[in-house]
Amino acid sequence: MVMPHIFHRYIEQRLDALVPFYRGFHLYGLKQIGKTTTLLPYVTRLYRGDSLQHFQMLFPTPEHSVRQNVSFAIIEWQVLQNEWYVLRYHLRYQRHPRKLFITTSHLPSNLSISDFSTIHLPSLHIRPLSIPERDISEPSIDIRALMRGHYRDVKAYSSWTFKDYFYALCSTGFPSLQGLSSSERNAQLSNYLRSLINSAVSPTRHCRKETISFLWQWLNVYAAASSTPKPITAVTKQAFSSTPYRMSMSSVRRYFKTFIHTWLLEPMPAWCPLHESQLHTSALVKHYFSDPGIAAYLLGIAPHTFHSDSLSDSHSPNENDINSALFESFAALSFRVFADMIGARVYHFRSRDCHHHVDFVVDLRDGSVLLVEVVFQPVIVYEHVRDLLWLRRQLSKTIVNDCVVVYPGHYAYRRSDGIAVIPLACLGIFI
Repeated sequence: MVMPHIFHRYIEQRLDALVPFYRGFHLYGLKQIGKTTTLLPYVTRLYRGDSLQHFQMLFPTPEHSVRQNVSFAIIEWQVLQNEWYVLRYHLRYQRHPRKLFITTSHLPSNLSISDFSTIHLPSLHIRPLSIPERDISEPSIDIRALMRGHYRDVKAYSSWTFKDYFYALCSTGFPSLQGLSSSERNAQLSNYLRSLINSAVSPTRHCRKETISFLWQWLNVYAAASSTPKPITAVTKQAFSSTPYRMSMSSVRRYFKTFIHTWLLEPMPAWCPLHESQLHTSALVKHYFSDPGIAAYLLGIAPHTFHSDSLSDSHSPNENDINSALFESFAALSFRVFADMIGARVYHFRSRDCHHHVDFVVDLRDGSVLLVEVVFQPVIVYEHVRDLLWLRRQLSKTIVNDCVVVYPGHYAYRRSDGIAVIPLACLGIFI
């Protein structure tokens, strides 16, 4: 019998450090992304959230709670959202030594992530596996030191080619899909998306079949808009152009919100510097799938269809290139995983006149930031770093810890203007 490969996530280090100080945790993220597997070392019992009998056994009445000294987890707790007040009562007022972990793959519409902090249950996002978490690369540059501006001598080498990045991207960050053939993976992704879309549409909705078909088309258009701030109205208009079915914009926005609450989609908010009033920024979000491999599947992109010869010979950035957009999405996943480890947030910057934009602004929540530009080219020239240099000049030197260009090349180095150029596969967290 072949044992499944166990992937070690960076979030496990954070759990190890925080578990002794809290009564429990709320883990959320995509279905089948590995939330339960991540919890196994910390709990002695697992309970299904879709079993009301399990919940009543754990919390029979507010006066008679189970006082066993065990750690347990409620899986897919969102099914029991009506029991929120019972859960809140026990976590706030019952004094027992047990720890409670709950997982959700769909955030109820009447709750937000911040609500869990009111019951002293910190929330942690379990994301798809980043490159170093898949055990396919050995990181040589510690991203935590880079974020804090402590990595001045940037020297490293990566053997990864453009095709290696696309093989990793198309493999997705789902642990259960690692190592599968392309046909097997596509079949599972098809079933996975069909399940998500079907569950988003009410069984009693009029024209349900047409609605499901339209949402498939809408997600395809959204995938093509990856790494862009394209308005949702424009995405919807383009989806309408290929189908006779029509839906109100309020319904489209409701489904868009549903896909965000299941963490299928994860738009990136715009960065608004609080202490730099002369910077006029755009408030448009930038569109990303939580896992860029899903976007690649929807667009019909496979590793064997990518040819490095198709890269533009001119070194000017091209936002409309879908390969470049997917690579940026891949980098966004990694930087979000890295930022979660130190409690940072990842934003994007775009000036209101759209003349300047920086792909990622990693806000370290201490008044400092890391500026990151993602370039899908083998050679980095001035046109690629122009906006980084412009934004660095606009901000105080005490705010910007470092400026980085992430690219799919081989060598990591620091340019004469102070910009660090680093292959994506070189980045990781040193344990």
